[in-house]
Amino acid sequence: VTAPQASGDDSSLGSISFALIVLKTLAEVQKNFVDPYVLLCILQRLSRDLGLVVGAHPRQSQRTDSDSAVTSSRQTADVGAVISNIKAVLELIDERVMLSADCKRPVTQILNTLLSEKGTDSSVLLCVLDMVKRWAGDDFRKLGSSGAFLTQKDIVSFLQKLSQVDKQHFSSVAVEEWDKAYLQLLYGLCADSTKYPLALRQEISLKVERHSMLGLRARDPE
Repeated sequence: VTAPQASGDDSSLGSISFALIVLKTLAEVQKNFVDPYVLLCILQRLSRDLGLVVGAHPRQSQRTDSDSAVTSSRQTADVGAVISNIKAVLELIDERVMLSADCKRPVTQILNTLLSEKGTDSSVLLCVLDMVKRWAGDDFRKLGSSGAFLTQKDIVSFLQKLSQVDKQHFSSVAVEEWDKAYLQLLYGLCADSTKYPLALRQEISLKVERHSMLGLRARDPE
């Protein structure tokens, strides 16, 4: 399966949606059927599309009221489709993608961009948070093996960026959901001495919890 090359039209978005359904079905049967580079290409394409459709909103004021209404409806649909597709591809990105040096770096850059940009949809950010939680849990079970792809520095870096997410555009429900999910992730990493090494838990306590989560301060992660 290859990522569609056209950009910004309904048929292209539909093609990506269909491709992701096929990839998800294949992954459920055998993950090796899915080429990591294909997932990377789709994620790169969708991240560009998200910037295009979101960036188009300010230009609506230059149109007539009727044109603006049609354009707004179309762009809302486009944004919704891109967001849905981004979440779908994020759920498919696993250790097979991240173990490839050619994939890990661009995927990490895209995730950092999503986390740092103002206005990123809260559901996409929650999907990234869930991904980091899944990666951290899976990866430290493989620590020291060839299947581990996250370093201690990677984990701490993701946690720091997650703590700095701009929530001004979140609904009150989304804020509550985000805070709960992030605190659960942070607590799980700091409190589970059977899964995570002391060095990691201490670094999280020092660099994340004490700097960004003042209400959860503790002397150590024990």
